Amino acid sequence: MQMKPEQPFDVSRENLRLGLRWVQLANDWRMHLCAIQMRKIELDARTVAQERDALATCSSWNDVAASTQTIVRDYVAQMMSLAQESIGLELSEKDAVTQVFSKSLMEWQQAWLGQASRFVGAGNIAELMPLAVMRDDESETRAKGDQHVA
Repeated sequence: MQMKPEQPFDVSRENLRLGLRWVQLANDWRMHLCAIQMRKIELDARTVAQERDALATCSSWNDVAASTQTIVRDYVAQMMSLAQESIGLELSEKDAVTQVFSKSLMEWQQAWLGQASRFVGAGNIAELMPLAVMRDDESETRAKGDQHVA
């Protein structure tokens, strides 16, 4: 009589946790990226408004050129700051992905080892690793089959 081992939910739970962590990480990353994009859009709108006001108030082309140069210099400086922040976000997210991945793999491994120990404790190691364990008649059949192959 073969015992049917109880099916623990530890592995399924760890798989679900892993999926939820990835979804949460992706959502956090998307929120940060959207915030940076909103700041870029606001910067663009502010720069266009400043240029429009400068064109409306300037009386000569030299004034237009000087105000445009100042506006563009400020725009480029702020845009570079946002680009650096984006790069910093990418690097921090890379670290976060690595941490989540390693922690998830450790928890997943522990869950699988816990399930494996339950199988071994119940004497069902053959069901745990069907490829590694052969019955005696299968090994004899395989040995005879290997002799016929030339």
